[in-house]
Amino acid sequence: SSSPADPGRVLALSWQVDDVEADERALVEETAAQADLDLDWVDCRDALPYANLARWPVHPSSPGQTPYRWFHQRVYERAASRGMTAVLTGFSGDSLYASARRWAWHLLAAEGLGPMIDRLREIATEIGWKRMIRSHVLSPLIPRGRSLLGDSPAPYLTQGAADLLYGRPLFPTDILTSRRPQQAKRLLALLDAQGGHRERYFLSHLGLDARTPLRDLDLVEFVLASPDHLLHQGSETRPVLRAAIRGLVPESVRLRKGK
Repeated sequence: SSSPADPGRVLALSWQVDDVEADERALVEETAAQADLDLDWVDCRDALPYANLARWPVHPSSPGQTPYRWFHQRVYERAASRGMTAVLTGFSGDSLYASARRWAWHLLAAEGLGPMIDRLREIATEIGWKRMIRSHVLSPLIPRGRSLLGDSPAPYLTQGAADLLYGRPLFPTDILTSRRPQQAKRLLALLDAQGGHRERYFLSHLGLDARTPLRDLDLVEFVLASPDHLLHQGSETRPVLRAAIRGLVPESVRLRKGK
């Protein structure tokens, strides 16, 4: 969040929970210290999914939303109380890295056989050679057409409902010609835009503006055009991001397992 009194100053807001597996306080504190950020903890230990439902904030035209609404709401309220004017959100981050199935073959083309084998060996150590070859070497070579988009009717739908939902033309109409159709579908989906609109509604009631840097047009175009191995490399997730933030965050954060 940015402060009107000092536009160069940033307040880092992070929620606090009791779950041991979700406790990232040490990583957050290291990052804030290295970046010289003011750090403000927001207590969300009692903000369970659908907690205090009688007071639940609801968007007037879109009742469906995150079950962790109180996490967001408490952060927004704290930012407003500290005199902030804008909040940076991380929405759409997962969509940037979706469906990089052919990473091993793209890594082979870009860096040669050695790096490809090294990465595949790491995966084989965890899941076995047979499964690794099937999942990461052979399966990505098999074209899957529209099924790649996950467009298959849910079993509980009536035939009429299924026809309405899944019989309509693809959007965009040429999405299957993209490098990663599933990724393109998620990045270009109207659902993500709707999610951003919902957050702006809740923020505006507190006098705050929402910024969604991960939906930046240049960034989206970059990842859509990037080869798979920049987005995923076996056991290493988001390699292009890890390379980009070298020196900007502590190494314990940059090289952590998972995202």
